[in-house]
Amino acid sequence: MFKLGAIIAPITTDLSGFQRGLATAGSFVDGFSKDVSSKMQKLQKTITDTGENLKNAGQKMSIGLTAPITLGFGLALRESVKLNEAINANEVIFGNASLKLQEFAKTSAQTVGLSKSDFLQFGVVLGAMFQNLGFSQDESAERTIEMTKRAVDMASVFNTTVPEALQAMQAGLRGEIDP
Repeated sequence: MFKLGAIIAPITTDLSGFQRGLATAGSFVDGFSKDVSSKMQKLQKTITDTGENLKNAGQKMSIGLTAPITLGFGLALRESVKLNEAINANEVIFGNASLKLQEFAKTSAQTVGLSKSDFLQFGVVLGAMFQNLGFSQDESAERTIEMTKRAVDMASVFNTTVPEALQAMQAGLRGEIDP
C-alpha cells in the first residue's frame, strides 16, 4: 500500500486587488447613491414647485375667472327675478292693457334708455297713479308710455337720468313741489 506523506504548504492570497475592487465598488455605490439622492431631491423640488405654481394658477383663476362667472350668474338671476316680478305687477295694474307696456318694454332700452324691468317697474307706479286719478287701464298704459318718453326728454334737458326724471314727474303728479 502506498502512503502519502503529509504535505504542508502555506497558502497565501493577495487580497489587495479584491480590496481595491470593493473600495472602488463602494465608492461607485456611494457616488451613485449621492447622485441618485441629489437627483431625487431635485425631482422633489421640481414637483413641489410645480404644485405651488398650479396652486397659484388655480387661485388666480378662481379670482379672475370663477368669481366673475359666479357673480354674473347671480346678477342675471336677480335681474330675471326682477323682470318677472315687474311683468306680474304690470298684469295686475294694467290687466289686458299690460301687453301694450310689455311690447314697448321690448325696445325701451334703445328708445328711452331704461331696461325692460326698470321700465315695467316705473310703469306700475305710474299706472297705479293714473288709475287713482280716474283713467282706465288702457288710458293709463298709453299715458305711462308717453310720460316715460317725456322723462327721457327732461333727463336730456336737465342733465339727469331717466329714472330721476320719472321720479320727479311722479312727485309733481302727487302734488309735491320740491322735485
